Amino acid sequence: MQFGLGDRMLNFPNAPNVDDMFANWRWDGEKWIAARVAGSNVYIGINPPSNPNRGDLWWNDDVLSLWVGTDWVVVGSGAD
Repeated sequence: MQFGLGDRMLNFPNAPNVDDMFANWRWDGEKWIAARVAGSNVYIGINPPSNPNRGDLWWNDDVLSLWVGTDWVVVGSGAD
C-alpha cells in the first residue's frame, strides 16, 4: 500500500503481522496507526485538533499535508 504525494511516498508492507512497525507506524491487525512519539501527539483527520501542544503533528488526510503545532504550520512548504 502506498500513502503520500509525489516524492513523499510511504510504501507500506503488503502482509504485515500485528505490532509490526514501519516508519513510525504500527500495524494493529486491521490498519496502520501512527506510533506514539514521546512528548508529541500525531493527529489524523480533516480538522486540526483544537488544543495542540508544541511539537504535535497533524496529518490532513483530505489534502495530504503534514502540519506541526501549535500554530499549525505546514511541513515541507519550502522553495523549490
